Amino acid sequence: MSERSLLDDDLDLPLEDDLDIPLETATDPEPRTLSPEPSAVVPMALVEILPADFPLPRLIHFVPDTRLKATLDQATAYALAVDVTSADGLAKADVALAAIRTSLKAITDHFEDPKDLANKVHKRITSRLSDWCEAGQAAVQTVGRRIAQEQSRLEQLAREARRKAQEEEDRKAREAARQLADQAAKQQAPAQVVEQMRRQAETVTAPPVPQSAVAPATLRSSSVVKTWKARIAGTPGDVEPLPAIADLTAAQRVQVLKLLAAIIADTAPLQCIELNTSYLGSRAKADKSTLAIPGIEAFEDLGVRAKGSRRR
Repeated sequence: MSERSLLDDDLDLPLEDDLDIPLETATDPEPRTLSPEPSAVVPMALVEILPADFPLPRLIHFVPDTRLKATLDQATAYALAVDVTSADGLAKADVALAAIRTSLKAITDHFEDPKDLANKVHKRITSRLSDWCEAGQAAVQTVGRRIAQEQSRLEQLAREARRKAQEEEDRKAREAARQLADQAAKQQAPAQVVEQMRRQAETVTAPPVPQSAVAPATLRSSSVVKTWKARIAGTPGDVEPLPAIADLTAAQRVQVLKLLAAIIADTAPLQCIELNTSYLGSRAKADKSTLAIPGIEAFEDLGVRAKGSRRR
């Protein structure tokens, strides 16, 4: 099997996405789509993406040596069976670990070249993928945000128009109710009945008005999604809503301290924060037993590692 036929089957990437613009208008022409006919598609082989001197055959022809895995399994089983509760057992366990390390190194060395080549292929492909998609993905985000903002604006206009229309209809309904009360008074209806009609006239409402004509446009291929998210109070909408502690502004730091005070007062859940394992680990490594952070202590995590070989 040739390099081209083998890799083309595995890396059949679509050339284009459907680029239909989601908004319908009366005057805009249909957007031009970029879906070529099958006969017009020219596939790009992997060898055309990689550098000319890339040793692709070495990667394709790599076959793992199963004997290395069998040797490691045998060494692992022996080491796990050693009883270390004696001086002799400790010595045997030490030798057994050396055998495991030797096997691990042999396997690591065996896979090093194909792993490195595969990693370079992966980086090259993902880099090309990113290059091809970057502008389109940015456009999806930008245009999508514009659509969502315009939809929100139109919805707000529709709600405001409906509110005003409802207020006007309610005003008319109250005015009509007052006129009925006045007519009842002129017709010498009982004073109690007239008084009740006047009270009701002050709170009467009209039936709900229909939806306003000012409404969001119909989208064919997109839908506006509203998702509630959390951010530090007062954070502008165009910046990271929940930045790392090291990146907090002065104003955000004030809000985070308010959160910590609320956690202490048991008016906010402890789940709002997480421990910074990287920072605490570096402090424990540097300070050791002198680590002085309230609620945190340093400890020694015991283990073994291979000794460096001696030079003669």
